[in-house]
Amino acid sequence: MILNSPQNKLQKIELNHNRDFRVVLFFAVLVVWALLTFSFFSGKKIPSTLASDDIDLKSLTLKPYFTFTPLNINAAALEELMILPGIGEKYAGAIIRYRSQKGSFAAIEELKQIQGIGAGTLEKLRPFITL
Repeated sequence: MILNSPQNKLQKIELNHNRDFRVVLFFAVLVVWALLTFSFFSGKKIPSTLASDDIDLKSLTLKPYFTFTPLNINAAALEELMILPGIGEKYAGAIIRYRSQKGSFAAIEELKQIQGIGAGTLEKLRPFITL
C-alpha cells in the first residue's frame, strides 16, 4: 500500500472533516445544555423568539453598548471637538482659538461668544459637553 496515494489522502480528508463536524456538534450541544441549565437554576424562561406572544415588546429596554462621557471643552483637542454635532473643523478651531485667547470657559453659555455658534447649536451640544 502506498502511503501518499490519492485514496489515502482522501481518507485523511474525510477523517478530518468528520472530526471537525463532531467538534462543532459537541460545542452546539454544550451551548444548548448550558442555556437549559441556566434557565432551570435561575428560574428564568428562555423565550423561543422575540415575536412570541408571551413577551411585551414595548417593555423591553436595551442597555447601551457603551457609555458616553461628556467632552470637556476646556481640554478637548481639535479632533475631539469635531466629533460633536454641528462642530466641524472651522468651529473646533474657533473654540480652541477662543480658549487660547481668553482662557478656559467659565460657563457652557460662553460658546455663544464664538461667531456662528448660536442658541440652537448650543442646545444641540449641551448633552455632549462639560467644563
